Amino acid sequence: MATEHIQEVLQYELRTHHVSIQVHETKDSINVVINRPADTQVNYSELTDAIVSKLNTWKLEVEKYKILGRIEKQPKPEWQQVFPNPHAKKGGLGGLFGGKTK
Repeated sequence: MATEHIQEVLQYELRTHHVSIQVHETKDSINVVINRPADTQVNYSELTDAIVSKLNTWKLEVEKYKILGRIEKQPKPEWQQVFPNPHAKKGGLGGLFGGKTK
């Protein structure tokens, strides 16, 4: 599953929270950035539960999910947490599709 599709679905799922979502894949993780307007407070725990639940439904072949929360246009996150992927294969990864990553 392409990161663009993951981003679109997560953005739709969280549409009522007034945040924007960015998704990137690394060698062993899916990174999700939650961007909030400076004048909007969010419950990162609630958003994270929804994100991890959705990611787990896809059975992605990455080791972990890294979720960061930040104020829009700020370089440093104000919140972050890493979650293990229960579907990760032991002894090796391989990107979203299970193949080798470059």
